[in-house]
Amino acid sequence: YIMNIRGGILQKFFTFLSLLIICSLLLSNISTIPADSEKTFFYDPTEGIPPVSERSLDDLCNLVEPDDWWKNARFDPCQPQRNLPSSFDWRDFGGDPPIRDQSSCGGCWAFATTGALECNIKIKHNRTVDLSEQWLINCNTDGWNCDGGWFAHEYHMWKTDPCGATGAVLEQYVPYTALNDPCNCPYLHDYYINNWSYIGNDYSIPPVDSIKQAILDHGPVSVAITTNLAFQQYTGGVFNSHSSLPLNHAVVLVGWNDTQGTNGVWLLRNSWGPAWGENGYMRIEYGCSSVGYAACYVNYTPSLLEFKLPNGVPEIITPRSPANFTLEIIE
Repeated sequence: YIMNIRGGILQKFFTFLSLLIICSLLLSNISTIPADSEKTFFYDPTEGIPPVSERSLDDLCNLVEPDDWWKNARFDPCQPQRNLPSSFDWRDFGGDPPIRDQSSCGGCWAFATTGALECNIKIKHNRTVDLSEQWLINCNTDGWNCDGGWFAHEYHMWKTDPCGATGAVLEQYVPYTALNDPCNCPYLHDYYINNWSYIGNDYSIPPVDSIKQAILDHGPVSVAITTNLAFQQYTGGVFNSHSSLPLNHAVVLVGWNDTQGTNGVWLLRNSWGPAWGENGYMRIEYGCSSVGYAACYVNYTPSLLEFKLPNGVPEIITPRSPANFTLEIIE
Protein backbone atom coordinates (compact mmCIF):
# COMPACT_ATOMS: atom_id res chain seq x y z
CA TYR A 1 0.00 0.00 0.00
CA ILE A 2 1.26 3.48 -0.86
CA MET A 3 0.28 6.68 0.83
CA ASN A 4 1.50 10.10 -0.25
CA ILE A 5 2.80 12.06 2.77
CA ARG A 6 3.93 15.67 2.74
CA GLY A 7 6.46 16.96 5.23
CA GLY A 8 9.29 15.65 7.41
CA ILE A 9 9.71 12.62 9.66
CA LEU A 10 7.67 14.13 12.52
CA GLN A 11 4.77 14.91 10.21
CA LYS A 12 5.02 11.40 8.78
CA PHE A 13 4.76 10.00 12.31
CA PHE A 14 1.64 11.99 13.14
CA THR A 15 0.15 11.22 9.71
CA PHE A 16 0.79 7.54 10.38
CA LEU A 17 -1.09 7.81 13.68
CA SER A 18 -3.92 9.58 11.86
CA LEU A 19 -3.97 6.76 9.32
CA LEU A 20 -4.42 4.18 12.08
CA ILE A 21 -7.34 6.17 13.46
CA ILE A 22 -8.94 6.41 10.01
CA CYS A 23 -8.42 2.68 9.47
CA SER A 24 -10.12 1.90 12.78
CA LEU A 25 -13.08 4.11 11.82
CA LEU A 26 -13.40 2.42 8.46
CA LEU A 27 -13.10 -1.06 9.92
CA SER A 28 -15.82 -0.24 12.44
CA ASN A 29 -18.27 0.54 9.66
CA ILE A 30 -17.44 -1.99 6.97
CA SER A 31 -16.67 -5.67 7.04
CA THR A 32 -14.63 -5.94 3.87
CA ILE A 33 -13.75 -4.30 0.57
CA PRO A 34 -14.35 -6.57 -2.43
CA ALA A 35 -11.09 -7.75 -3.98
CA ASP A 36 -12.28 -6.79 -7.46
CA SER A 37 -13.55 -3.32 -6.53
CA GLU A 38 -10.67 -1.54 -8.30
CA LYS A 39 -12.13 -1.41 -11.78
CA THR A 40 -11.44 0.90 -14.68
CA PHE A 41 -14.69 1.86 -16.40
CA PHE A 42 -13.99 0.86 -19.99
CA TYR A 43 -16.45 0.41 -22.83
CA ASP A 44 -17.36 -3.28 -22.98
CA PRO A 45 -20.30 -4.36 -25.15
CA THR A 46 -20.96 -7.27 -22.80
CA GLU A 47 -21.66 -4.82 -19.98
CA GLY A 48 -24.29 -2.95 -21.97
CA ILE A 49 -22.41 0.36 -22.18
CA PRO A 50 -23.24 1.94 -25.54
CA PRO A 51 -20.38 3.13 -27.76
CA VAL A 52 -19.72 6.85 -27.88
CA SER A 53 -21.52 7.30 -31.19
CA GLU A 54 -24.75 6.07 -29.58
CA ARG A 55 -24.58 8.28 -26.51
CA SER A 56 -26.09 11.71 -26.15
CA LEU A 57 -23.58 14.54 -26.57
CA ASP A 58 -25.39 16.30 -23.72
CA ASP A 59 -24.62 13.32 -21.47
CA LEU A 60 -20.96 13.18 -22.52
CA CYS A 61 -20.19 16.89 -22.31
CA ASN A 62 -21.21 18.81 -19.22
CA LEU A 63 -18.39 21.18 -18.44
CA VAL A 64 -20.09 24.18 -16.86
CA GLU A 65 -18.08 27.39 -16.69
CA PRO A 66 -18.63 29.13 -13.33
CA ASP A 67 -19.36 32.84 -13.33
CA ASP A 68 -16.24 34.94 -12.77
CA TRP A 69 -14.10 31.83 -12.16
CA TRP A 70 -10.98 33.84 -13.03
CA LYS A 71 -11.43 36.28 -10.15
CA ASN A 72 -8.79 35.58 -7.48
CA ALA A 73 -7.56 32.64 -9.58
CA ARG A 74 -3.85 31.99 -9.92
CA PHE A 75 -2.40 32.52 -13.40
CA ASP A 76 1.10 31.57 -14.58
CA PRO A 77 2.25 33.11 -17.89
CA CYS A 78 4.49 30.08 -18.57
CA GLN A 79 6.69 32.12 -20.85
CA PRO A 80 9.05 29.85 -22.81
CA GLN A 81 12.57 30.04 -21.41
CA ARG A 82 14.20 28.01 -24.18
CA ASN A 83 13.61 26.80 -27.69
CA LEU A 84 10.65 24.45 -27.73
CA PRO A 85 10.83 21.17 -29.67
CA SER A 86 8.68 20.90 -32.78
CA SER A 87 7.00 17.86 -31.27
CA PHE A 88 6.62 16.33 -27.84
CA ASP A 89 4.48 13.53 -26.45
CA TRP A 90 4.44 12.40 -22.82
CA ARG A 91 3.31 8.97 -24.01
CA ASP A 92 6.84 8.48 -25.36
CA PHE A 93 8.09 8.79 -21.78
CA GLY A 94 5.59 6.49 -20.11
CA GLY A 95 3.15 9.21 -19.09
CA ASP A 96 0.06 7.41 -20.35
CA PRO A 97 -2.19 5.67 -17.79
CA PRO A 98 -5.06 3.65 -19.31
CA ILE A 99 -7.76 5.65 -21.06
CA ARG A 100 -10.90 5.98 -18.92
CA ASP A 101 -14.53 5.92 -20.01
CA GLN A 102 -16.99 8.28 -18.35
CA SER A 103 -19.95 6.43 -19.91
CA SER A 104 -23.23 8.42 -20.05
CA CYS A 105 -22.32 10.74 -17.18
CA GLY A 106 -21.29 14.30 -17.88
CA GLY A 107 -18.39 14.07 -15.45
CA CYS A 108 -15.75 15.08 -18.00
CA TRP A 109 -14.65 17.78 -15.54
CA ALA A 110 -13.78 15.10 -12.98
CA PHE A 111 -11.89 12.99 -15.53
CA ALA A 112 -9.88 16.00 -16.74
CA THR A 113 -9.04 16.71 -13.09
CA THR A 114 -7.88 13.19 -12.21
CA GLY A 115 -6.34 12.69 -15.66
CA ALA A 116 -3.70 15.38 -15.18
CA LEU A 117 -2.73 13.99 -11.76
CA GLU A 118 -2.69 10.35 -12.91
CA CYS A 119 -0.33 11.29 -15.75
CA ASN A 120 1.91 13.20 -13.32
CA ILE A 121 2.10 10.25 -10.95
CA LYS A 122 2.98 7.95 -13.87
CA ILE A 123 5.69 10.36 -15.04
CA LYS A 124 7.18 11.21 -11.65
CA HIS A 125 7.62 7.70 -10.25
CA ASN A 126 6.35 5.30 -12.93
CA ARG A 127 3.34 4.24 -10.92
CA THR A 128 0.01 3.58 -12.63
CA VAL A 129 -2.83 4.58 -10.32
CA ASP A 130 -6.56 4.76 -10.86
CA LEU A 131 -7.97 7.78 -9.04
CA SER A 132 -11.64 8.07 -8.24
CA GLU A 133 -13.66 10.46 -10.36
CA GLN A 134 -16.74 9.20 -8.53
CA TRP A 135 -15.42 10.67 -5.26
CA LEU A 136 -15.24 14.09 -6.93
CA ILE A 137 -18.75 13.65 -8.34
CA ASN A 138 -20.23 12.43 -5.06
CA CYS A 139 -18.29 14.42 -2.49
CA ASN A 140 -17.54 17.88 -3.88
CA THR A 141 -19.25 20.70 -2.03
CA ASP A 142 -19.84 22.91 -5.09
CA GLY A 143 -22.93 21.09 -6.29
CA TRP A 144 -21.15 19.52 -9.28
CA ASN A 145 -22.18 16.09 -10.55
CA CYS A 146 -22.95 14.18 -13.76
CA ASP A 147 -25.00 17.17 -14.87
CA GLY A 148 -22.02 19.53 -14.84
CA GLY A 149 -18.92 20.79 -13.08
CA TRP A 150 -15.58 22.56 -13.46
CA PHE A 151 -11.91 21.69 -12.87
CA ALA A 152 -11.68 20.41 -9.30
CA HIS A 153 -7.94 20.46 -8.54
CA GLU A 154 -8.57 22.15 -5.18
CA TYR A 155 -10.04 18.90 -3.87
CA HIS A 156 -6.64 17.27 -4.41
CA MET A 157 -4.93 20.06 -2.49
CA TRP A 158 -6.92 21.89 0.21
CA LYS A 159 -10.66 21.90 -0.45
CA THR A 160 -12.49 19.34 1.68
CA ASP A 161 -15.31 16.87 1.22
CA PRO A 162 -18.26 16.81 3.69
CA CYS A 163 -16.10 14.85 6.15
CA GLY A 164 -13.41 17.53 6.18
CA ALA A 165 -10.80 15.57 4.20
CA THR A 166 -8.86 16.49 1.07
CA GLY A 167 -6.62 14.68 -1.41
CA ALA A 168 -7.23 12.22 -4.24
CA VAL A 169 -9.04 8.99 -3.41
CA LEU A 170 -8.27 5.69 -5.13
CA GLU A 171 -10.82 4.08 -7.43
CA GLN A 172 -10.99 0.99 -5.23
CA TYR A 173 -12.57 3.00 -2.40
CA VAL A 174 -15.17 4.80 -4.55
CA PRO A 175 -15.66 2.79 -7.77
CA TYR A 176 -17.08 4.56 -10.79
CA THR A 177 -20.84 4.14 -11.31
CA ALA A 178 -21.54 7.00 -13.75
CA LEU A 179 -24.36 8.10 -11.43
CA ASN A 180 -24.99 10.89 -8.95
CA ASP A 181 -24.47 8.85 -5.80
CA PRO A 182 -24.41 9.98 -2.14
CA CYS A 183 -21.09 10.73 -0.48
CA ASN A 184 -20.41 7.98 2.06
CA CYS A 185 -17.19 9.44 3.46
CA PRO A 186 -14.79 9.18 5.23
CA TYR A 187 -12.35 7.67 2.75
CA LEU A 188 -8.59 7.27 2.67
CA HIS A 189 -6.83 10.01 0.69
CA ASP A 190 -3.63 8.85 -0.97
CA TYR A 191 -2.31 11.53 -3.33
CA TYR A 192 -2.04 15.29 -3.07
CA ILE A 193 -0.89 18.09 -5.34
CA ASN A 194 1.41 20.85 -4.11
CA ASN A 195 -0.35 23.57 -6.10
CA TRP A 196 -1.99 24.25 -9.44
CA SER A 197 -2.45 27.20 -11.77
CA TYR A 198 -4.22 28.41 -14.86
CA ILE A 199 -1.90 29.10 -17.79
CA GLY A 200 -1.55 32.53 -19.36
CA ASN A 201 -2.55 35.94 -18.07
CA ASP A 202 -6.34 36.00 -18.23
CA TYR A 203 -9.49 34.00 -18.93
CA SER A 204 -8.87 33.11 -22.55
CA ILE A 205 -7.03 30.57 -24.64
CA PRO A 206 -3.35 30.91 -23.64
CA PRO A 207 -0.70 31.29 -26.34
CA VAL A 208 0.30 27.98 -27.93
CA ASP A 209 3.89 28.32 -26.69
CA SER A 210 2.72 28.93 -23.12
CA ILE A 211 0.68 25.72 -23.13
CA LYS A 212 3.67 23.87 -24.60
CA GLN A 213 5.95 25.21 -21.87
CA ALA A 214 3.47 24.17 -19.19
CA ILE A 215 3.28 20.65 -20.64
CA LEU A 216 7.08 20.40 -20.62
CA ASP A 217 7.46 21.77 -17.09
CA HIS A 218 4.41 20.34 -15.35
CA GLY A 219 3.20 17.37 -17.38
CA PRO A 220 -0.15 16.97 -19.19
CA VAL A 221 -2.58 19.84 -18.66
CA SER A 222 -6.35 20.05 -18.27
CA VAL A 223 -8.20 22.20 -20.81
CA ALA A 224 -11.69 23.12 -21.92
CA ILE A 225 -12.98 22.62 -25.46
CA THR A 226 -16.16 22.88 -27.53
CA THR A 227 -17.40 19.61 -28.97
CA ASN A 228 -19.94 18.79 -31.65
CA LEU A 229 -21.18 15.76 -33.56
CA ALA A 230 -18.02 15.64 -35.71
CA PHE A 231 -15.91 15.52 -32.55
CA GLN A 232 -18.08 12.76 -31.13
CA GLN A 233 -17.75 10.69 -34.32
CA TYR A 234 -13.97 11.19 -34.68
CA THR A 235 -12.13 7.98 -35.61
CA GLY A 236 -8.64 9.24 -36.50
CA GLY A 237 -6.53 11.73 -38.44
CA VAL A 238 -6.11 15.46 -37.87
CA PHE A 239 -9.32 17.01 -36.55
CA ASN A 240 -10.10 20.51 -37.84
CA SER A 241 -13.90 20.75 -37.70
CA HIS A 242 -14.32 24.01 -35.81
CA SER A 243 -17.32 24.44 -33.53
CA SER A 244 -18.56 27.85 -32.38
CA LEU A 245 -20.91 26.39 -29.78
CA PRO A 246 -20.40 27.24 -26.09
CA LEU A 247 -17.68 25.41 -24.16
CA ASN A 248 -18.96 22.06 -22.99
CA HIS A 249 -16.16 19.52 -22.50
CA ALA A 250 -12.93 19.01 -20.52
CA VAL A 251 -9.94 16.97 -21.68
CA VAL A 252 -6.19 16.63 -21.14
CA LEU A 253 -3.39 17.66 -23.53
CA VAL A 254 -0.33 15.38 -23.42
CA GLY A 255 1.80 16.92 -26.17
CA TRP A 256 1.93 18.52 -29.61
CA ASN A 257 3.31 18.24 -33.14
CA ASP A 258 4.05 21.33 -35.22
CA THR A 259 4.51 19.36 -38.45
CA GLN A 260 0.91 18.12 -38.72
CA GLY A 261 -2.23 19.95 -39.73
CA THR A 262 -2.19 23.52 -40.96
CA ASN A 263 0.01 24.98 -38.23
CA GLY A 264 0.36 22.09 -35.80
CA VAL A 265 -1.76 19.84 -33.58
CA TRP A 266 -2.36 19.13 -29.92
CA LEU A 267 -2.32 15.53 -28.73
CA LEU A 268 -5.59 15.31 -26.84
CA ARG A 269 -6.47 12.65 -24.27
CA ASN A 270 -10.23 12.10 -23.95
CA SER A 271 -12.32 10.15 -21.42
CA TRP A 272 -14.61 8.30 -23.80
CA GLY A 273 -12.84 4.95 -23.75
CA PRO A 274 -10.06 3.49 -25.95
CA ALA A 275 -12.50 2.66 -28.77
CA TRP A 276 -12.96 6.38 -29.50
CA GLY A 277 -10.57 8.21 -31.84
CA GLU A 278 -6.99 6.98 -31.96
CA ASN A 279 -7.04 4.60 -28.99
CA GLY A 280 -8.74 7.26 -26.90
CA TYR A 281 -6.65 10.17 -28.23
CA MET A 282 -7.13 12.85 -30.88
CA ARG A 283 -4.87 15.06 -32.98
CA ILE A 284 -6.57 18.45 -33.13
CA GLU A 285 -5.32 21.61 -34.81
CA TYR A 286 -4.22 24.54 -32.65
CA GLY A 287 -7.13 26.89 -31.98
CA CYS A 288 -9.78 24.49 -33.28
CA SER A 289 -13.03 24.53 -31.28
CA SER A 290 -11.52 26.73 -28.56
CA VAL A 291 -9.22 23.90 -27.44
CA GLY A 292 -6.99 25.15 -24.64
CA TYR A 293 -9.44 27.51 -22.98
CA ALA A 294 -8.82 27.75 -19.22
CA ALA A 295 -5.77 25.50 -19.57
CA CYS A 296 -4.36 24.58 -16.16
CA TYR A 297 -1.55 22.46 -14.76
CA VAL A 298 -0.94 20.69 -11.46
CA ASN A 299 2.29 20.44 -9.48
CA TYR A 300 2.76 17.01 -8.00
CA THR A 301 5.89 16.02 -6.06
CA PRO A 302 6.05 12.40 -4.92
CA SER A 303 6.91 11.92 -1.28
CA LEU A 304 6.04 8.43 -0.23
CA LEU A 305 5.60 6.45 2.92
CA GLU A 306 5.27 2.82 1.93
CA PHE A 307 3.99 0.10 4.21
CA LYS A 308 2.68 -3.43 3.88
CA LEU A 309 0.66 -5.97 5.82
CA PRO A 310 3.04 -9.00 5.93
CA ASN A 311 0.38 -11.27 7.41
CA GLY A 312 -2.45 -9.88 5.33
CA VAL A 313 -5.77 -8.52 6.51
CA PRO A 314 -7.73 -10.70 8.96
CA GLU A 315 -10.21 -12.89 7.10
CA ILE A 316 -13.03 -11.92 9.46
CA ILE A 317 -13.44 -8.42 10.87
CA THR A 318 -16.37 -7.98 13.20
CA PRO A 319 -17.85 -4.47 13.00
CA ARG A 320 -17.14 -2.31 16.08
CA SER A 321 -14.78 -4.93 17.53
CA PRO A 322 -10.96 -4.72 17.90
CA ALA A 323 -8.96 -6.19 15.01
CA ASN A 324 -5.25 -7.06 15.28
CA PHE A 325 -2.91 -7.00 12.29
CA THR A 326 0.79 -6.36 11.64
CA LEU A 327 1.80 -3.20 9.80
CA GLU A 328 5.33 -2.95 8.41
CA ILE A 329 6.65 0.46 7.30
CA ILE A 330 9.16 0.65 4.44
CA GLU A 331 11.07 3.93 4.18
